[in-house]
Amino acid sequence: MSAATVRRGWVLDVANLAALDMSAFGRRLIISEFAVGVGGCLVLGAISLRSGLIGLSYGPSWPVWLGLELLAVGLNYVPLLLLAVQASRDGELMARAARLLKEQPTVARRFGILQAWILVPLAVVIFALAQRSEAARQGAARPGRANNEGAFPAERDSNAGSAT
Repeated sequence: MSAATVRRGWVLDVANLAALDMSAFGRRLIISEFAVGVGGCLVLGAISLRSGLIGLSYGPSWPVWLGLELLAVGLNYVPLLLLAVQASRDGELMARAARLLKEQPTVARRFGILQAWILVPLAVVIFALAQRSEAARQGAARPGRANNEGAFPAERDSNAGSAT
């Protein structure tokens, strides 16, 4: 295991999640899904929150909590949408994702399970901001370019032995 693997041992690598989704299901479908996730969740969350706040004199009710959760999920889709658009323009990242899905089908299952982080309020936003600040701190112009950063987990592990 290399130092890059430890440093980049994120629970959820947001850019790679977007790239793997697009490689598996197609660019248009995933970008559309993320756009609907942003817009739909934010609109439904605002409606639910407003509905719950109207009856707030009786105390917080389930529409308030549902509205807050939907707003947080909608915000989680924002970095996914932005990174999906960026990854769709990055042919190298998309090619690596497609190759990895073909060579190691278990990666798709792992990232499929990690998509549950979208339901955790603001988790994807926090991961994306942390990963972006780490890339900026290391001076990389874009994540995934230096020292295996941004490489898919299986690629980092297989490259770790050759980096010694």
